[in-house]
Amino acid sequence: MHVRLSGIFHPFKNEDEDYEMIKAVVYRQIAFVNALKLHLRKQEQWHILRDFLAKEEFEDIELEHNKPLALLLAQRQQLSKARKYEKIDVYMMIQMDTTLNRLCDQLGISERIKNTVFPKPYSYISYIFVHIFSCLLPFALLSQTGYFTIPLTLLIVFIFNSIEQIAFDIENPFEDRDNDIPMSALCRMIEIDLKNMLQEEITLNYIMSKKGILM
Repeated sequence: MHVRLSGIFHPFKNEDEDYEMIKAVVYRQIAFVNALKLHLRKQEQWHILRDFLAKEEFEDIELEHNKPLALLLAQRQQLSKARKYEKIDVYMMIQMDTTLNRLCDQLGISERIKNTVFPKPYSYISYIFVHIFSCLLPFALLSQTGYFTIPLTLLIVFIFNSIEQIAFDIENPFEDRDNDIPMSALCRMIEIDLKNMLQEEITLNYIMSKKGILM
């Protein structure tokens, strides 16, 4: 999306009214990615959107159930208004509209991933099988490994339990856990890139991984 936005910056960068329109579109896009992060993580820190939206718009968005979708609709309305007053040409409007449709599709896909619950028997049966295997394994190894049965059993059981835990974690990649999608880092990167396109002074830093973990 920010690649599309870059195409409408420079023609108006010296015209205050047009620049404010562009800035509002860009900041709304930053608000969208942050709202998407909060929406998928089911977090309620909506106040962070105040930094990117006008007061009246923030108050309206705050009342919406699906805030990322409401921001996309607001984005489309402002772009339609810009086209009406010939601030952007038809080609750019079509490109932006296509991009907004794709973002809307991706929002729906992310929500389906978030809300699709794996059948309980799937996780329960795998849990039972791993523990039955763990209990029977020492008897199968005892005649072959002797005193090494206990450490070897612990190692094998640890491996299988780790695989089961990984499967559990990737069922929902949008939580705020160590192995999930680093949405906070992605939001910060998009914010810095878009503000840089506006030629604003950047006071933020990219979120770096800590001990190999990126949030």
